[in-house]
Amino acid sequence: DEVEVFVDAYGTGTEYYQLILNSEGVLFDAHHRLRTVRDPGGVGPLDTKQVRDTDLTWSSELKRKISIQQDYWIIEMALPFKSVGLHSAPAGHSVRFNVTSADWDTGEYTSLNRVSSWHDPLQFGGLVLGQPRIEPVSLQIDDVGKGKNQAVFNFRDTGGKGANYRGELLLTTGDSTERFQKSFAA
Repeated sequence: DEVEVFVDAYGTGTEYYQLILNSEGVLFDAHHRLRTVRDPGGVGPLDTKQVRDTDLTWSSELKRKISIQQDYWIIEMALPFKSVGLHSAPAGHSVRFNVTSADWDTGEYTSLNRVSSWHDPLQFGGLVLGQPRIEPVSLQIDDVGKGKNQAVFNFRDTGGKGANYRGELLLTTGDSTERFQKSFAA
């Protein structure tokens, strides 16, 4: 059994960190970089593919504590910002992030953010560091007609600065995914 954490600290989609922990507290950590190279197996002369370069000498300096219970186990982790290239957690800094788990005995795999590849940082979810600048107050979803729904989100501006924000709504049904983005003022 294992839990894996993936962090793309600057949302580049090409550089990320991987941490794997098992129930005995054994840690595997690696720094990955994706690069595009010519694909000799492609059909055209301009075909490319991505390859992953892995640095196994990188150390996350992860602090961890494992607690084993009768039917489950718990991991508590603290990852120093500096180990992933951050020097602080500025309010609102967005990090691409995912948590996955695997039970090799049962073949059960889970992922916090639904991905087709655990190693594709463009598919990671988002994590906002620091104090939140906006806080959700309510969400209301109404059926407004056949095949049509309306979502109403209310937020409170916790910073009091009246800044503009961008929201994203991702709807997934079976194999279909719709993404909606909207800019707004709190």
